[in-house]
Amino acid sequence: MTENYSSLSLQELQEEQKKIKKSEMYSAAAIGGLVGIALYAIFTGGFNLVAVGIPAGLIYLITRNSKKSKDKANAIKEEIARRS
Repeated sequence: MTENYSSLSLQELQEEQKKIKKSEMYSAAAIGGLVGIALYAIFTGGFNLVAVGIPAGLIYLITRNSKKSKDKANAIKEEIARRS
């Protein structure tokens, strides 16, 4: 999803930047929780596909989405810097 950030006002850009930062915090918390769940499952029940595979798959999906939002954040930062 490529957006044209040059058409947004400075305030709208800053709001988008705040949304992305909030999303990154939620992603980090979710990854931490999933890692904790996977480690707990390994230490208590041993290594099995369901207990480790599902959190690992979700971690992959979250990090993939996080990379996209980091690209958006960089584009917004560049646009804000260009205007300043």
